[in-house]
Amino acid sequence: MVNTAYEFRANRVAKLQVRMRATQATTLERFFATATLPGFSGARSTSTTYTGNGAYQTLTFEVAGHVDWAGTITDLRLDPVSGVGIQFDIDWIRVVPAPTVTRD
Repeated sequence: MVNTAYEFRANRVAKLQVRMRATQATTLERFFATATLPGFSGARSTSTTYTGNGAYQTLTFEVAGHVDWAGTITDLRLDPVSGVGIQFDIDWIRVVPAPTVTRD
């Protein structure tokens, strides 16, 4: 899943959350690109593990601590499963704002 429809300042977002379920445990991977670092790269990704065994689970990506999470975020990509044949549903995706906005 790729979103290139809007841009936002990295310092305004502390976390990304996904509420989902899948037919088995799987790894989710989140990628991002910035105005100065275009394109997706493994260097600009984080992952988390779904372990809910069919039940909805809220998963959190801590983005604010990533060294390249700065400036303007231009693209986001979510790979919701890491294997073939894994069925999944995404209930929602949301951002958790940073507690205070700083200038960068």
